[in-house]
Amino acid sequence: MIIRTATGSRYEIDEHGICRKFDSEGHGIDAFKVLTLKGVPKDVQTFSEVIDSPDCEPEVGMRLYAAGLDGWWLSTEIVEIEKHEVWPPSRFRDASNGE
Repeated sequence: MIIRTATGSRYEIDEHGICRKFDSEGHGIDAFKVLTLKGVPKDVQTFSEVIDSPDCEPEVGMRLYAAGLDGWWLSTEIVEIEKHEVWPPSRFRDASNGE
């Protein structure tokens, strides 16, 4: 999955849950194993608001929250999403609802 934001940042999440973040010029900023990935309303500004927001799939018009073991990112508004794989990967699916 590739997610592009209003500032030109690009988040590439592969089938193994590795997220690579690039700035608008294509320079690598960070790479980490994703533990939490969700879309949050674009008016969310703080970490506590992220945690309080419901878990949902990222969508255009939302912000992206991506977190690993030792860091997290809250993007600007999502402007484009390219899905190349089945999403979410099986390790993010909820077994309790039959996914």
